[in-house]
Amino acid sequence: MRTLNLSAYSETTPLAEVDLDFTTACNLRCAYCYKWDKGEWHLSREVAFDAVVWALHAASENKTLTIALMEGEPLLNFSFLKE
Repeated sequence: MRTLNLSAYSETTPLAEVDLDFTTACNLRCAYCYKWDKGEWHLSREVAFDAVVWALHAASENKTLTIALMEGEPLLNFSFLKE
């Protein structure tokens, strides 16, 4: 059984923004990008779900929470995003 530590956020200000490194997959192949050396990986569904639940809990007093999908091109894994 997995447990999620919802009390891990100890700041006095509610969370307003979180960045998720969703995937390193990208269709651009920019010459200056340093991510290509590290291989391709995707954030697991379990970790992504836990991160969103935790962020919603930490932002409970805010009316807005921004979740930025970082790293590669998240739309390459669109079916995952829809879940």
